[in-house]
Amino acid sequence: MSYFLILLHTVFLSGCQNWGSNSLDENRYGNSSVDTTNDPDPNFHAAYTVIKTHCISCHNYHSEWASYTSSAKWLESNDIVPGNDVSSPLVNMLINEGGDMPRGAGSISEAEYQALKLWIREIPNP
Repeated sequence: MSYFLILLHTVFLSGCQNWGSNSLDENRYGNSSVDTTNDPDPNFHAAYTVIKTHCISCHNYHSEWASYTSSAKWLESNDIVPGNDVSSPLVNMLINEGGDMPRGAGSISEAEYQALKLWIREIPNP
């Protein structure tokens, strides 16, 4: 019985990953810091903080979101539509918009939600 409890405990705790909790995160996806040299936009910095806080812990393992450290990289991903937060998949996935993200965590705060939307609305369309 004690082996079963240890195994169950181990499996449960192994699912508790956050960015940086796995030593291979940075090797696999690089540094997840905001690229201020190539993207000095303060709207992006605010939005990326929200993404890093609420999304990358899971989406780092399903996609390469941690490597999108500038607005240009997010535009290439097709997860945002420049100038149009309403049509952007990143926004539409959120519980705030009727989606199911972040799973098991509830809605992001209104300030965080507005930071994402402002960033997307103000990105110039290339």
